[in-house]
Amino acid sequence: MTEESFYVREPIFQPLDRFTKAEKLELLMWHPLFTGKCPCCGQKLAGSIAECECGWKDELETKP
Repeated sequence: MTEESFYVREPIFQPLDRFTKAEKLELLMWHPLFTGKCPCCGQKLAGSIAECECGWKDELETKP
């Protein structure tokens, strides 16, 4: 159950969660932003979290 929020006596509706709690935990345990490791080979990422020596690239970070 969520608590309602108001602004100038008008309700503010909260968006639905995009991910389940299990999916959020999986993301925290896997994503290099949180782990500092390559999700492909497990090697510690040096400098940039967007690329690894094994060839893995974070598609969101490397788009022009």
